Amino acid sequence: MDRNGIDAAILSISSPGVRFGDGLGRSDHVALATAVHDVAHATITSHPGRFGAFANLPLPDVDAALAETERALLRCGAVGVSVTGEPSANRKVLSGQSFASEGRDLVSDARLRAL
Repeated sequence: MDRNGIDAAILSISSPGVRFGDGLGRSDHVALATAVHDVAHATITSHPGRFGAFANLPLPDVDAALAETERALLRCGAVGVSVTGEPSANRKVLSGQSFASEGRDLVSDARLRAL
């Protein structure tokens, strides 16, 4: 980064995110999201001011996605949220009332705490 004049970077994972592999269940997606956020947190704290990260949601499990998003935003240094995976499935989950209202409140709360 220094050699190329890059001061800071955002860590994120590409599609399919934490939802890949035949035979993986919801608990596997949550475990992978947790591991990804833990590695991001370790990188962020090891290099202060150089890195941020996007939280990756373990959808379609809305409760797990909200809980892990809260953990990533408030405890792991995530500065945003990335939604990856199958678009049609995510669209249905993200448009649901539970996620739409709780997710919006969670991100707003995290932004306020960061200030």
